[in-house]
Amino acid sequence: MYTEGKVTRKNDLLAQLFSRSVKTEYGALQGNKCWCLLTNAVLPSSTVIGFHLFKWEWSEYVHLLGFEDINDVKTGLPLWKPIEWAFDTSRPRLCFTSDKTFDKFIAKVMHPSVLTKKLVDIGQEQMGTDWKWPPFPLTNPTFQDVDSRALEFDPGRPLRPYKRVLNFQARQARMYAIRHGWQPASWDFEDYLIEGMELSEKLKIWYNSMH
Repeated sequence: MYTEGKVTRKNDLLAQLFSRSVKTEYGALQGNKCWCLLTNAVLPSSTVIGFHLFKWEWSEYVHLLGFEDINDVKTGLPLWKPIEWAFDTSRPRLCFTSDKTFDKFIAKVMHPSVLTKKLVDIGQEQMGTDWKWPPFPLTNPTFQDVDSRALEFDPGRPLRPYKRVLNFQARQARMYAIRHGWQPASWDFEDYLIEGMELSEKLKIWYNSMH
């Protein structure tokens, strides 16, 4: 079952260090600005979050996904606060599937009611007085504008998130969305686990244990 804990502990020094490491290693930091890999926009740095793709409370299970450190930067992504909110929640409203080449990560908004919400409205709601407004063109987009959009990466850096971690979250988000009537049971995606049968079998065991 998809548990209620958030992905990242927001007020923890280690979480802050992790966030900065993720933004740095992905080449997103640009002075007091930061690049969001989904909107492909340069934004006030404090509104771009380098967050855990794998829930912090699941840290004791990281070995099942083939890594040892919950703070491995490949378990994180730098995304604008509204996008992070949709992913990093006890009610996953957004996940990433893959294209047929398994080289691109495609955003899927799981909850239809979220599609019409403005990104800036969610950002302001979540950050309150800490919110910093983006450049004018980014004050109008809704979640509809990022639905089906691919993550963008610095072509000069080989760093990419673990596919198996994104795949796992997408599977959990699918189960949650179907259970709550956000998506029909017919909606599915092709798994993009490429690490081998042994790891896939471990993941299937864990998926089944969470139904």
